[in-house]
Amino acid sequence: MPIPVRRLRRSPGIRAQVEVLLDTAISPLTGSSVGYATTALWKRLALTHNIQSTGEGRQAEHIAVAVQWPLDKRLGNHREDSFVIWVQELREGSRNSADRVLYLPPAALPAYSPPTVVVTLHHHRPVELSLAVLQQVTEDGERPDQEFTPDLKHLFPQSPRRIGANGDHAAQSNRPAGGSIIRQGDILPSSKSPTTRRYRILMLEPVRQGILTPTTKIIISSTPYQITPQIINDDSSEASSSEAHTHLSMANFDPDTFLSSSLDMSFHQPTSLPDGEMLTNGDDIGHSIYSSTSGSITPRPGGTRVLTPPSPVARVEDFEDGDVDGGARFSPVVSEGPSSSANDRGDNVIWLGVGGLGRAGIFEGDWVLLRSTKLADGTLGAGRLVKAMAWEQLDDPSDDIPSNPVVMSPSLHRALFTSYASSNTDVYIQPTSFGARAPTVPIAKAITVSRIATAEASDKRYERSWLLGLREHFSGSQGGKEPEPKSEPPSQLVRRGDIISVPIWVDRPVESGDEGEETSSTDESDVSDGMVSLAPRKGSKPTAIGYFIVTGMSFEPLVPIEDDFRSSISSKARAGELGCYVDVGSGGATKMTLAGVERSRICRRSSDRQSHSIVKVPSPFNLPAAAKLRDLLLSTFSSSSLVSFLYLSILIKGARGGGKSTLVRSVADDIGFNVIEVECFDVIGDTSALISGTISAQLSKVKACAPCILLVKNAEVLAKKSESSATGRSPPAAKILEDAAAELRSACTETGWPCVLIGTCGDEESLVAEIGGVFKHDIKLEAPNELERISILKYHLRAASLAPDITLQQVARQTAALLPIDLASLCLHVQDLALQRAMNTSSRSAGTVQLAGLNLTAADFNSALDAARSSYSDSIGAPKIPQVSWDDVGGLQSVKKEILDTVQLPLERPELFADGLKKRSGILLYGPPGTGKTLLAKAVATSCSLNFFSVKGPELLNMYIGESEANVRRIFQRARDAAPCVIFMDELDSVAPRRGNQGDSGGVMDRIVSQLLAELDGMSTGKGGDVFVMGATNRPDLLDPALLRPGRFDRMLYLSVATSHEAQLGILQALTRKFTLGPQLDLADIAEQCPFNYTGADFYALCSDAMLRAMTRKAEAVNERIAQLNDTPPPHPFPHPLTPQYYLATMASREEMEAKVAREDFEEALARLVPSVSRDEMRHYETVQQEFQAFEIGKG
Repeated sequence: MPIPVRRLRRSPGIRAQVEVLLDTAISPLTGSSVGYATTALWKRLALTHNIQSTGEGRQAEHIAVAVQWPLDKRLGNHREDSFVIWVQELREGSRNSADRVLYLPPAALPAYSPPTVVVTLHHHRPVELSLAVLQQVTEDGERPDQEFTPDLKHLFPQSPRRIGANGDHAAQSNRPAGGSIIRQGDILPSSKSPTTRRYRILMLEPVRQGILTPTTKIIISSTPYQITPQIINDDSSEASSSEAHTHLSMANFDPDTFLSSSLDMSFHQPTSLPDGEMLTNGDDIGHSIYSSTSGSITPRPGGTRVLTPPSPVARVEDFEDGDVDGGARFSPVVSEGPSSSANDRGDNVIWLGVGGLGRAGIFEGDWVLLRSTKLADGTLGAGRLVKAMAWEQLDDPSDDIPSNPVVMSPSLHRALFTSYASSNTDVYIQPTSFGARAPTVPIAKAITVSRIATAEASDKRYERSWLLGLREHFSGSQGGKEPEPKSEPPSQLVRRGDIISVPIWVDRPVESGDEGEETSSTDESDVSDGMVSLAPRKGSKPTAIGYFIVTGMSFEPLVPIEDDFRSSISSKARAGELGCYVDVGSGGATKMTLAGVERSRICRRSSDRQSHSIVKVPSPFNLPAAAKLRDLLLSTFSSSSLVSFLYLSILIKGARGGGKSTLVRSVADDIGFNVIEVECFDVIGDTSALISGTISAQLSKVKACAPCILLVKNAEVLAKKSESSATGRSPPAAKILEDAAAELRSACTETGWPCVLIGTCGDEESLVAEIGGVFKHDIKLEAPNELERISILKYHLRAASLAPDITLQQVARQTAALLPIDLASLCLHVQDLALQRAMNTSSRSAGTVQLAGLNLTAADFNSALDAARSSYSDSIGAPKIPQVSWDDVGGLQSVKKEILDTVQLPLERPELFADGLKKRSGILLYGPPGTGKTLLAKAVATSCSLNFFSVKGPELLNMYIGESEANVRRIFQRARDAAPCVIFMDELDSVAPRRGNQGDSGGVMDRIVSQLLAELDGMSTGKGGDVFVMGATNRPDLLDPALLRPGRFDRMLYLSVATSHEAQLGILQALTRKFTLGPQLDLADIAEQCPFNYTGADFYALCSDAMLRAMTRKAEAVNERIAQLNDTPPPHPFPHPLTPQYYLATMASREEMEAKVAREDFEEALARLVPSVSRDEMRHYETVQQEFQAFEIGKG
């Protein structure tokens, strides 16, 4: 039973500060694989690992730890990375020995991370690797040496003992005795010599970083790894991570870029190193790699940063004149999560690249005026005072971010762009006279905030969550902790009209033990004091978002605007026009009052969810359906719709698990609708009065939080078609929905905001017409195509790491016809399988292998795909790509060429059929039974990488009226969802006979033929997609002639028996390619003895019978040997009496267990074989072939 990944919890670990070592301070023996811990940290690690700290005269031990880096989600990174490394203690007298500091080489830090960062250290036992795939590193123009064998013994553990969490020093080496920890993507030297060849680690198993041992299987890839000389690190003995970083020296640093920053260059450097290594007096300590701020643009010798581009010359169009000084134009990017640095968080912080700082003419840490360009209504955008921070990652070109980006929080973006649609989304950054000091703005005496009516904020049960969220927003406390005493002036800038997003714990409406306490439920209350004891349960995460708007603010201007005639940014700031500081809490100068409820349209809510670490609603995969729904919903916000109170109702159809509710919620969050759900499965079986009461209760919530959507899920289960047809009247549920629609129409009039009715339907055929008539618009959701499946897989695997042997394109190709819910389940199952595989291989705990890093391999995906396909209970099954090659097909070469010409051309040259040219998509295989028609169809699907659908004719028949035709429609629809796909319909004559000749009273056979003809006509057009239909029959003379006309089964191929001994030999070789044949056996001699009326099935029976006779002969020999051993006198060296199971498991030799098929086995089987097709029947099939040759289009 796999262990669900989502249920695993790690130990808290040890909090420590990581700082960077200079390259000159790294020991030439230890390289970049060892870190140094201060005394305080070493004692804490030693206590955790249950070892003693070192003393005088003793050499230090090494402890293995996993460094878990803080997760930076600003650009959507969700992968938690950890770094496994050996750690040793610094000697007494080192600087900061009382602090928990871990010094790491620059190559160990992630890209673009600040040089000083707080991490979590976990106890770790390095995992022994079972597989390592290496690539030979070659420079430009160098050819790889295929005959060179790498010598990696210098990386092995120095003792044969089992690898533990620590390793003692060897006598002559400072390297950990437990072995070097290697990582996927590292560059390895093949020996200690500096001139030896290097290898890049392409893949490791069972984890991404571990210990190389003599038992590790090493595979050298034939494809070399091309690398430029600048990327290779000069460390002679250990690996350097060249995949993630590019190391540059101080000589490559751009001084202009560096001078555009205002970073302090003070740093902390250990003054004592092991083995007597000390920093010399000549080391320039002034060249620092540390910063009191973000530090990401500080030059690092051999560090983890790419060459920062010089500040480009600003263009004229990048500036604009207004009522204030012009500024540089940037493209806003909404942050998808908080920064990894706690100092850089908040709504008053923006991030620019180093080049962006130069374009704006500012230093890092400067306060600037950020304002939007002219909006759609022609007004100038609002301005905000923000602090500009540097982030080097924005200097790298990327397809995911625009040029000249500026990253900002969702609340700041909403404050700049108040409307959903604007003609220009750029922003301007203008320098201010404040520089790096805090802006001179007044402190608000009182502010008034109001709740915005949303689905969660309308419920009074969550009032404690609102208050907790407000306190965290204004005081900076987290998780309900008491705010620390204020030692600095307030830094929270607020303006009237600001919208504040706060987290809500929907699962904990009332604190346990406080149910009897009276909460403030008045419309106006003071919440600036007493905001304590509101924290949720420890470890719980918020599940929803609530919104507040600042409706009032009282402050005293430092200098009235009337007294300052300069009209500058600083004068506006002193007058309070650019916002005020808010100091809320115990002893604060600002009083905050919560008053009433306001209605407002909150757009782009998904970013707010991510900023509060709440999983966002996935983006819709079906872009046309999302665009149609967005256009319909946006129409309700138009001025004409609001005046006339336009009523809107939409029905979304699609299979269950197809993403209907996700589509509604995603679009609603984007354009500003609240969503209230009614799950019809929860009310099914109740009386009409209870159903009406449930919907009426939800309607009252819709009115309270308009603009709102009433989402009726699974509307088809409210009534059955049989009830409506039996009574002849409309079902009561239809009347209830009609009344709900009328209530929503009146709610639009009362509130002045749109209220929309949306229903979802998972089974369109079960939907009663009266209920479907309530909805005026409908949207159809089809199964995702390959590109859409790639986007779904990318979302669900965003925090996982794929092995080099698998790509998302390959997985998407194998998951045809799977719905989004199936893909989500598949991704979870794959991660469970990968975790279980790593645990079984390494014999380590789940936490250990997760810290070492997991790869999702092709084997994991194949196992999960097999389980997903087997879970289909539908009789028509699930499509998949078969595993039948042309080696399994003997003969039929001419037929193979004919089929591939028909199937491959539309796939390889789709542009030929783009202008309406009809393609040939129907192939009929006919001939005697057992000639390999099914096997041939599977081989075609495999060679063309097509999904394969095999349907037997009788499977389509159903006793209920209309169900047989529905089965035909479902088959072709599922094939279209799985395109490119091959539908193979066996025994076609049983379901498509001549019309009018059947005696069934219902005419079901005629209707099936008619439905089949309609579907085949759709396949030949461009709308049919890459779907090919292959039929098989023994009696083509019984088929309806309409099936054989052009555009349907217009390609008829006759599969005959083998007409030569050479063809028979090919069939025998294909069937026996996995057999062990005797030395005296010649298959050509066997083929010479076979008559020409043997079909492929007859040859299969012949080979199977021969193998059975060989196995029987071998079993008899084993039984005779066992009988001989049992007859021997005691004592017996085996259990007496000896059983066949024990003998085969422990005593039998390889020759005794191997069954070899001999010539006499084939001759005996051939003597007993009766042909399945007689010679008279063969003459009949030849007559049928001559009769139907006229139907083969294209023959002459």
